Amino acid sequence: MSYSIQELEAILQEADSIKDETKRNDAWQENLKNYRGDDEIISFADAMKLTQEEYSGFSAKTGIAGLDGALKEIRENDLVIITGDPGAGKTTLAMSITANMSDNGIAGLWFSMEVGLYDFLRKFGNRLPNGFTPKSIINRNMVWIERRIVEGIAKFNTRVVFIDNFNALDDYYSGGKGEPMSIHLGNLAMKIKKIALKYHIIIVLLVHSGKAESGQIVSWKNIRDSQLIANACDSIIVVWRKEKRGRGMDGLEYEPFSVAAVQKNRRFGDLGKSYLQVKDGLFYEATKEYEDYEKSKYATSDDDFKIKFD
Repeated sequence: MSYSIQELEAILQEADSIKDETKRNDAWQENLKNYRGDDEIISFADAMKLTQEEYSGFSAKTGIAGLDGALKEIRENDLVIITGDPGAGKTTLAMSITANMSDNGIAGLWFSMEVGLYDFLRKFGNRLPNGFTPKSIINRNMVWIERRIVEGIAKFNTRVVFIDNFNALDDYYSGGKGEPMSIHLGNLAMKIKKIALKYHIIIVLLVHSGKAESGQIVSWKNIRDSQLIANACDSIIVVWRKEKRGRGMDGLEYEPFSVAAVQKNRRFGDLGKSYLQVKDGLFYEATKEYEDYEKSKYATSDDDFKIKFD
C-alpha cells in the first residue's frame, strides 16, 4: 500500500501520539516504507532517469567569445547575475547578449524597469532582435513578473528572461519586520532562482554593485547589500569600464574599452574575460583591438608588449 503526502501526514500525526519512543519510531519507519510522492527518497539511477525525462537540453550562449569560453553554455534552470556599478554597462551587455541570442534563434523576454520602452528599444539600433516585453510595466513585484513569464512561455515559448534590475523590484524594499536586509535579499534572489527551476528557463538578473576600493576592479564581492545574492546564482558576470592611468580635470578618465569577466561559474569553475567596445549602442568583442591599442601605447616590440600585457 502506498500513501499520498496528505495521507502520510495524517498517519504520522497519529504515530506521534504513541508515548513509547521505540514504538513511535517503529511506526514512523513502517509507514514511511510505503510512501510514494514527489519528495520520496529514490536512487541516483532513478533520479538520473527522471531528470533526463524532464530536462529538455535547452541551452544558450552569450555570443561573446571570452565569456562563452568560460561558461561553455548557459542552461535551462540557470540564474545568471550581471553586476557592476551604475553606468558600467550592465544593461548594454545584457542587450548585446539578447541580440546575439536572437541571431541564433533564441528570443528573450525583457523586463526593463530603469528606462522607458522607447529608449530601451531604440538602443538596439539596426539590430532590433526578435524578443518580447510587457506593453507596460504596471507592477514591479515578483508575483506580477512570474505571471508575465508564464504568459511569455504560453504565447511565445520564451526560454530566456532578462530582469533589469534587481534593485528596482518592489520586493527589494519589502523585507519582513526585523529581518536583516541581507537575509531578505538573499531569500529574494533564491525566489527568482526557484522560478527558473520551476519553468525550466534561464533568468538573467542585473544587480547593482557598490564601488570598488581605489585602484581595485569591481568584483562580485561588491554586490550591493548582500553576498547571499551571489550564493543563489549559477554564474556571475561582472562588467566595468577600463580606467586610464592618471586622472583628468573632471575626475577619472576611461579607455575606449570595457571589460566583462566571468567571476563565478558553478558548473565548470572556469573563469574568463572579454574586452568590449560599443558600436551602434551595443557591445562587441574587441580583445584583439584592445591588445593592439595597448601595444601601440606601451610597447616597442612584440616581446616588450607580451611582457606588459601578460
